Amino acid sequence: MTSKLLVEINNLEQALEFVNAGVDALILNVNGLASKKQFNIYTDELAILASKKGNTQLFINMDKLYHEDDFVGLKTLLSKIYDLGIRDLIISDIGIYTFCKMYHLDFNFYNGNAILNTNYSSIEFMSRYFNGFVLSNEIHINETLEILKHSSSQNIVQVYGKAKMFYSNRKLLSSYFNYTKLDFSNNEAYIIENDSGNKEDMTYFYEDENGSYAYTYYSIDGSSYIKQLNDNGLGYAYLNNIFEDEDAYNKIVLAYNQYFKGNIDLKQLQETIYKNNQNISLSFFEDQTIFTIEDAKLLEGSAKHE
Repeated sequence: MTSKLLVEINNLEQALEFVNAGVDALILNVNGLASKKQFNIYTDELAILASKKGNTQLFINMDKLYHEDDFVGLKTLLSKIYDLGIRDLIISDIGIYTFCKMYHLDFNFYNGNAILNTNYSSIEFMSRYFNGFVLSNEIHINETLEILKHSSSQNIVQVYGKAKMFYSNRKLLSSYFNYTKLDFSNNEAYIIENDSGNKEDMTYFYEDENGSYAYTYYSIDGSSYIKQLNDNGLGYAYLNNIFEDEDAYNKIVLAYNQYFKGNIDLKQLQETIYKNNQNISLSFFEDQTIFTIEDAKLLEGSAKHE
C-alpha cells in the first residue's frame, strides 16, 4: 500500500492507542475550529498528542465557514498549533488560506469542500493552492478513479463511516421545532425516515452553533475498492466515526491498519467490518450519475422541439 490511512478519534486515549499501533494519520476536530463531532479536542489535549504522535501525521479539521468575528483570536490558536509542529489543515473556507499566508503560517492545506471536488479539471486548477482534496462521496467509483488518475494531489476518499450529505449554516432544526412548538435539544441527533421504509434511506440530522448537518444512516463500505483506489494514486483512505459505535469503530480501524501494513488480507478485513457493523452500504460508489451533460443537452433539445 502506498496510500495512507486517515481516521477520526473518539477520545485522547483512543488517539494514543492508534498512534501506538502505527496508524498513518489522525484527523482532529479542535474545539472552536470544527463543527460538533464525536469528539472535539482541546488545545491542552492536542499538545499531549502532538508530543507523543511519533510518525503519525496529524490533520486539523477546519470544516466550518468562518465569519468576521471568528477570526478574532484565530491567529493565536493557529500559531499554537503551528508551534506544536502540526502542519496539515483541512479547510472549507478559502479565507483561512489567505489568513494563514498573511501571518506567514506555512501550513499544508487540504481542500475539504467535498461537494465541489467532483472532477479532475477543477482540482488540478486549485492544486496551486492545495496539497490535496477531500473528494466528493456522492460520485460513482469510476468518477473517483478518473480524478485520482489525472490528479497530482494527495487526495482523500472516504471508505468507511456515515457520509455527510448536507450542510447549511441555517438553524433548520431549531427553526422547525420553534415553529411546531415542540421541545428541541441540540445535544442529540435526530433520525429522519421516509415513506420507503428502507433503513438505507434514513438520515441522521443534527444542529450546532455553526448550522445544520445531514449524514447517511448506513455506513459507507468502500473496502472492495481499496486496491483500485490505491493503484490509481489515492493519498488517504478516510474512516469517519460520527454516529458509529466506539468499540466497533476501534476494531475496524485497527483491522484497516493491519490490512494497510500487509498483515491481513481483504477477506479478513471485510470479516471484521461485517462482524461489527450490519448497517453498511456501497452508497454512491455504485450509484451512477442521474444526468450527464449529454443527457441534459438531449433533454434541452427535445424540449425545444415540443
